[in-house]
Amino acid sequence: MPRGSTNKGPPSDDFGWKWGEAVDGQRSRVRCTFCDRVITSGITRFKEHLAAKKGNVASYEKVSSHVRKEVAEQLKTFKETKVTKQKARDELEERIRLEDDGDYEANGSDEDDYAGMSEAVYESLRSQAD
Repeated sequence: MPRGSTNKGPPSDDFGWKWGEAVDGQRSRVRCTFCDRVITSGITRFKEHLAAKKGNVASYEKVSSHVRKEVAEQLKTFKETKVTKQKARDELEERIRLEDDGDYEANGSDEDDYAGMSEAVYESLRSQAD
């Protein structure tokens, strides 16, 4: 939160807010509590700053190895989870596409039944992917 703000607590439950604060109430601008640098593009980019991840942001070299290690591990876990979820979504979309390509005979009221069933299958598969 901005300095002097009356709002209590971080903008989200992301653990990166232990070491940063939102600038002017904007979650996309994070001030590092170690070096006072403002990192744009959000909390993930800020955590890359702390983890000294090369490429997207200037790293802060004086952060403790404990914090750097903790943040780097969380970023790795986040990326793995994101990849797993994307694979599940892709598989779901493929299963739905294959189902929709099936040769179904739908006429009269059966057409409505099929539409309802297809929607239910889609929702079920989507909830499994999440």
